[in-house]
Amino acid sequence: MTEATRITHPDQLRELYRTRLSHFNNDASEPSSELVSQTQQVKLVLLQPLANVDILEACRDLGSRQIRNSNGLLCPISNHEYLDIQSLSKAWRQAFTKIPPIPRLIFDLVLPKEDEKSKGLFQRIYWDTAMPQEDSIGVRARNVMSLAITIATEMRMRSNVDVSFEVIYDEMEGVSLKGMALLKKQLLALSKTKISKFEDRAAGYKDQDNIE
Repeated sequence: MTEATRITHPDQLRELYRTRLSHFNNDASEPSSELVSQTQQVKLVLLQPLANVDILEACRDLGSRQIRNSNGLLCPISNHEYLDIQSLSKAWRQAFTKIPPIPRLIFDLVLPKEDEKSKGLFQRIYWDTAMPQEDSIGVRARNVMSLAITIATEMRMRSNVDVSFEVIYDEMEGVSLKGMALLKKQLLALSKTKISKFEDRAAGYKDQDNIE
């Protein structure tokens, strides 16, 4: 099996398609661009863009540090801040609308790692289920799961061939194993089911608020 192409930023998806389309245009013996995409296996490192200081800043949510007690009164500011990844989710989703469907998709949910571009500026991110006592920033597993399911659903809807979705993660990072088991189950169901209505994807979300 061909090794999966590793994608760590939404812009790389568009560049991957442009490169393959250019190759096709220069070699008429190759399959069409659509068929090229259908033989492509891609590994999406969904959270790696958060290593970029600007992307991370856009996802910061200082308000998440403010919590209320059972009486509705504000408690002291928490050491824990939880990211709002809506802008990151939008970037990934928009990137997928600009390329043909990719039937073989691997969701790599490891936490962001320091790279050459983020040296000296990198800030560590934790899963919401593994936050340390000290001041720290976390990402909620249910939000990442929703993003993966949204991407997989849209790929399933746009593809006329068999699709395959996988998820990989690092247990040592403290991610919710219950949540990952649920995500695997949902992705397997999407792999086997031909979705005809956009509303059908909502069925995959109803259990995600119950993960720990």
